[in-house]
Amino acid sequence: MAKILIFNLGAHGHVNPTLAVTRELVSRGHAVTYYVPASFEAAVRPTGATFRGYDSQFGRTPPAISGGSMALATVADFPLRLLTDAVHALPQLLSTVESENADLIIYDKM
Repeated sequence: MAKILIFNLGAHGHVNPTLAVTRELVSRGHAVTYYVPASFEAAVRPTGATFRGYDSQFGRTPPAISGGSMALATVADFPLRLLTDAVHALPQLLSTVESENADLIIYDKM
């Protein structure tokens, strides 16, 4: 039995596709801990994985629009929003992860 940690961005299009894999890993006897913002707890719990929430800034504020379309502003601002959230979330997660002694880490590339 492996100890597996999953880290994901708080977005339905990133979390939902991983839930079946998470469920399958748990059904095969692996100890899975899923880290995602608290708003996704109800989605993760039925998989059988241990839920661990973290505070995320992603999605809290809409992208700034400076003359142009919302779509263009969203695309242009996206990398900065991801970086800002990573800087915010990483300190919360590092101390916990170091104590987990995991065999495998699965993460969303975003």
